[in-house]
Amino acid sequence: MNSTTPAITPEIEAILGEMATLTSMERGTLSEEYRAGSSTDGGDPVRLGPYYKHQMWEGGHNLSRRVPPEQVPALKDDLANYERFTELAADFTEQTIALTRQRRGSTHVREDSAAAKKNSAKKRGANAIRKPNPSSRKPKPG
Repeated sequence: MNSTTPAITPEIEAILGEMATLTSMERGTLSEEYRAGSSTDGGDPVRLGPYYKHQMWEGGHNLSRRVPPEQVPALKDDLANYERFTELAADFTEQTIALTRQRRGSTHVREDSAAAKKNSAKKRGANAIRKPNPSSRKPKPG
C-alpha cells in the first residue's frame, strides 16, 4: 500500500457514520387508494379512503399488504431510510473504488470517441435521413 494513501478517507468515514444512523428500513412503495361508495342517504357516491398499500419485491414475487393508517408515518420513514441507504451505498462504492485505484496508482480513462472502440459503428441521430437501399429504388418512368 502506498504510504501517502490513507486507509479510509473522511468522506468514506462520513458515509459509514450516516449509514449507521439508519436503524430501520423497509423496501418497496406505499400507495394510497380511494374507492367509490354509496352515501347513506342514497345521494351521490362518496369517496372512501384513503386505504394504504405497501408493495415490495421479495423472494422473486411481488408482495402486497394493507397498512393501517396509524402505521403509515413509520412506514414512510422506513422507506425513506432504505432509499437513503442505497444512495449512501452507491456513494461508498464510488469512493472506495477511487481510493483503491489511488492506492494502486492506476487510473481508468474513459474514451468517448467511437474510433477508440473496436468494431464500433457511427450512430445516426434521431433526425437523420436514411438513404434507401439500391434494391428498393423504383426506376423512374422513362
